[in-house]
Amino acid sequence: MSKIRYSERIFNKVIILPFGILMAFLLVASFSINIQDLSAIRIIFPMIFLLVFFIHLYQLKIQVSESELKLSLGIGTFHKSYSISEIDLDSFQIEKAPFYLSGSGWKNDFKGNVIFSAGFGKALSFRLKNNSSKILIVTNNQQKLQLLLKGEI
Repeated sequence: MSKIRYSERIFNKVIILPFGILMAFLLVASFSINIQDLSAIRIIFPMIFLLVFFIHLYQLKIQVSESELKLSLGIGTFHKSYSISEIDLDSFQIEKAPFYLSGSGWKNDFKGNVIFSAGFGKALSFRLKNNSSKILIVTNNQQKLQLLLKGEI
């Protein structure tokens, strides 16, 4: 990826708050049990599972370089890149993301549309030149992202 022209991180408050409360509870519970007891395993495994789940979904990172749009979730294990040259520049729209696809993650609907989000709100949608399905990105700066992808900034 060449020089980054735009970068945005959107933290998922829907996952961060409950995760923090649950991890604090499990941490307190782990100190109150005897380590040699079998119940320690019942506390430690859920903590490990929740931690792995959390680091993969706690943020959506959007990066735009001179030739590429890169979207990644969490620490970057799940990521998708689009070449700016394959984006149809006449197809940009700002729209409300469908409620059934909002939330956190990388989702596909039954029409072939793809949504990247870390919460609820408005999304920048566009199409690729070789594909009729929409790509929606829930972001705080829809206008700026649109202008960057069009090459107007």
